[in-house]
Amino acid sequence: SNARLAQAFSPEISSSGHVTFHFTAQGALKKPDLEGSFNFDNVNLAYQQIPNGISHLNGALVFNQDRLELRNLVGTTGGGTLTLGGFLFYQQGVYGDITVALKNARFRYAGLSSSADAKLRLQGTEKSMLLSGNIQITRFLVGPNVDFAALAGGSAAVSPPPDPNAFGNRVRLDVHITSAPQMDFQNSFAQIAGSVNLRIRGTVAQPAVLGRINITDGKATYNGTTYQLQHGDIYFTNPVKIEPVIDLDATTRIEEYDVTIGLHGT
Repeated sequence: SNARLAQAFSPEISSSGHVTFHFTAQGALKKPDLEGSFNFDNVNLAYQQIPNGISHLNGALVFNQDRLELRNLVGTTGGGTLTLGGFLFYQQGVYGDITVALKNARFRYAGLSSSADAKLRLQGTEKSMLLSGNIQITRFLVGPNVDFAALAGGSAAVSPPPDPNAFGNRVRLDVHITSAPQMDFQNSFAQIAGSVNLRIRGTVAQPAVLGRINITDGKATYNGTTYQLQHGDIYFTNPVKIEPVIDLDATTRIEEYDVTIGLHGT
């Protein structure tokens, strides 16, 4: 079958490529006995709400009685390699154990661009899941016209609590984010070197961040004046929401004056 199968499930999903399948089903609807496979050959998938699609996906979904296996599923996303594995049990409820590996994948959002390696695992039932694993940021860039106020827009406003029955509340998080050694950040305004060591907790609907971003060296230009960073840390200590605490000191010389500026607080 050479068809856009994904659009049958959601109009927000687009796909192309070659999919072949053979399939048999026996038994009762409540406890089916399924045998067969879907084989993907150079399939491309895109979802409107996610900036990165999947291209050149090859591999198979294999049905074996009460088990669905992700077998040798390898594709490309963000210019990097995507590998999917694991299984789903679908009798007497659903239980899954899915792994995702990314190598040198690039992500872009609102003028921000980063590259990362990752190994993630989604495990559990439809009522309670855990997304865990490690992400290493290998590159981070900021465009010259990024509006940081817009990115954080509405953060000071009180938002209603998430629906306790929403899917995002059923997915707990335990993801460790680090940076490559001596990772540099640079755009037209600043040059900074430092390290990232963060842990994402909470749920998908209400995540929290714990850990620290340490800035070891850097300088920034503002209104024609260059400031040299003397000390820089950004802490995340609130266990129930994302609330960075900033601790920065910078110096500059303006005519015959040495000026020190400190930025401290939430």
